[in-house]
Amino acid sequence: MDVLESELKTFCFSAPRWMQLELQGFWYGLVSTVLTYKEENQPITLTSDLVEKMLVHADPEFTDWPTSWLEPIAKQFLELDLSIDDLNIWFECLESAFRDSVPTDLNIFTTYSNGDILTPEQWTRLYDALAFLPPPVQKKRSSYNKKTRHVHGRRALTPLRNRKAFTRKHTHYTFVKLE
Repeated sequence: MDVLESELKTFCFSAPRWMQLELQGFWYGLVSTVLTYKEENQPITLTSDLVEKMLVHADPEFTDWPTSWLEPIAKQFLELDLSIDDLNIWFECLESAFRDSVPTDLNIFTTYSNGDILTPEQWTRLYDALAFLPPPVQKKRSSYNKKTRHVHGRRALTPLRNRKAFTRKHTHYTFVKLE
């Protein structure tokens, strides 16, 4: 389970935001479904239909979301054949993993683990977060810019003349000693 948890955290750090949301709903539905099957002593047969049902179990909003990328995750998890106690421990690991690796505004696993579903207002806020993309930055083609330029995360870059404390008097330069 430790390997699966570290893979999950690594994936969540690099996954697109929509995958982070869908993964949380999927894991909630997967663990809930497996717990139900274990309590009833029924075998689980993995089908694409079952993966969709697991996802919709978390929230009906996921009905039209793609699920084919989740099937290998479900297969890998079902091969572990965990006991009910192990599933409960894994559920707690999932909650801490999502809390650590998913941005706070996209963490919906806790809501599901409390037995709630998201309200339409919460889904609107999540869709707004999914739609947000920073504007593209266009670079200037000129190799020399005489104005002060601010470089992200660094001090302002000024032209060489200004950094060496040259002053202009008429058409001649004079040096000013910096102390």
